[in-house]
Amino acid sequence: MNKNKVRLLFVLLVGFLFFQFFLCIKFSEPYPAIVLPGFGKIPQSSNNIKYVKYEILAFSSEQNYDYVSADELFMNVPRVFVPVMLNNIIKKHNKETDNSNQKDYVKFKRWIATRLNSIYKKDYFKVEIRKLEVTTNPQLNDVVLEKVSLKNQTSIVL
Repeated sequence: MNKNKVRLLFVLLVGFLFFQFFLCIKFSEPYPAIVLPGFGKIPQSSNNIKYVKYEILAFSSEQNYDYVSADELFMNVPRVFVPVMLNNIIKKHNKETDNSNQKDYVKFKRWIATRLNSIYKKDYFKVEIRKLEVTTNPQLNDVVLEKVSLKNQTSIVL
């Protein structure tokens, strides 16, 4: 290819890009998936946004408890797996467990007790995991509703 053909292609490309730019200004976006994503995966009901949040409480006595960060408790676990793990803990603990899972459950309780002791340097007798369904309104910048049912929480006696 000689220099003139390259220059002509460059001018045609720049002209085509300017044509698209002016179309975007004059009308709407011709290719919204390319120019701007649709944000279709944000679950919304009217103006409220709903999401799930997990709360972990560690009890050192009946009245005294500490909020435990899930990121600290499951430090070496990737963040994407932590909600799935907490949800599975709630589901499996609320069901009747058979004898094959009892050994794993005892190991898990021991692991949580030693992990909490190493993080907070305290002895805890119970851990409570709650699954909260939170509804927020971004326009008010406030939480509208937090609800938890007995089915969505579990207590693990260490």
